[in-house]
Amino acid sequence: MENQAYLFMIFILNGFLISILFDFFRILRKSFKTKDFITYVEDILFWILTALIILYSIFKFTNGKLRAFMFARNSIRNISIYAII
Repeated sequence: MENQAYLFMIFILNGFLISILFDFFRILRKSFKTKDFITYVEDILFWILTALIILYSIFKFTNGKLRAFMFARNSIRNISIYAII
């Protein structure tokens, strides 16, 4: 049986990693003026990388079992990111 506190911390760290990835793409977008098509490609790349990080963590640490806090942390992170922007 998995330790729930350990899993919670793993997914908090995932949230921080994804936030850093988001900031990286945001810095790139503000530093270099790119065409709309490149921006779309960057957005798709961000979402693919985010999905891979989350799916890898779910399968690696919980053997594919979903937990409620996985959704709560990602929802809180998304709300806070969009509130700042």
